[in-house]
Amino acid sequence: MSLGPFNPKLSHRISLAKAIRLWVISVGITLSIGLVGLMLWREWEQQRCHQDHFQLHRILQTGPEVEALRTQHLAEICGLSENRPVNLYGVSLKYLQQRLIETPWIQEATLRRRPPDTLEIIYTLRQPIAILADLDNALIDRQGAIIPYQPFLRARKLPYLWVGLSKSAMSPWGKKIWGTTLQGMPLEIWDAIIKHPVWSECSLLGVDASKISSPDYGRREIILEVQLNSPQKSRSFWIRLPTHEIEERLSQLQEILPQLREHWDPHWVDLRIPNQAIIMPKVVAAKVL
Repeated sequence: MSLGPFNPKLSHRISLAKAIRLWVISVGITLSIGLVGLMLWREWEQQRCHQDHFQLHRILQTGPEVEALRTQHLAEICGLSENRPVNLYGVSLKYLQQRLIETPWIQEATLRRRPPDTLEIIYTLRQPIAILADLDNALIDRQGAIIPYQPFLRARKLPYLWVGLSKSAMSPWGKKIWGTTLQGMPLEIWDAIIKHPVWSECSLLGVDASKISSPDYGRREIILEVQLNSPQKSRSFWIRLPTHEIEERLSQLQEILPQLREHWDPHWVDLRIPNQAIIMPKVVAAKVL
């Protein structure tokens, strides 16, 4: 008796209902295994939060600067103390990160657990560009954040910056003074000043930008304190600049520096008028180059 040609498709065919049952069973088994695994993991997490083996005993700090802040100070910011030991897995890394970046000195922070007893803090300090002379003990960074100077940051040589802030301002730490409007010194003006090659021949001591947004347009100006370095002695004087064409005026200053160094002892050099330098010597009347 002949059964006809063999058809492999017919030999593997199952009903739709049976296929659905098999799929439901496989999904149920997978979900059950996952749920049991999750419950076991949660139980392990709860247990290790109470194990003395995972008590936090050490803070490891890393970042672009080695020991930029004292480890004890980082611990105080995070609210950690040797007198109140905590479990490494009992603290919220997100909460500690938020506490760190809320401080005015720290720009970015990341935390990692290093079992069994170490918390790693990776952080980046704000980089100050000037000493904010309007306030006591204050620095300012490129984002316009005001940073306390001593005793947390190491001494560094930076120019002074005046922007017209009141010294009676309450709790200024971390406050932004630069923005889209003319509040303080716009970054493009700061960069035009600080990056000019003239400072390879003399030193910039300070920038007074307190009148940069004066309602009286005739009074708008930028004042620089500059130091001439010479073998005999170092002399400082003031330069008056307009609020525009900064690079051109500083190039003009660079051209007349040899004459200022050799023949003048200036008190003021006014460069607000194009192609002119009005010099006010310390002891003689004003003259025009």
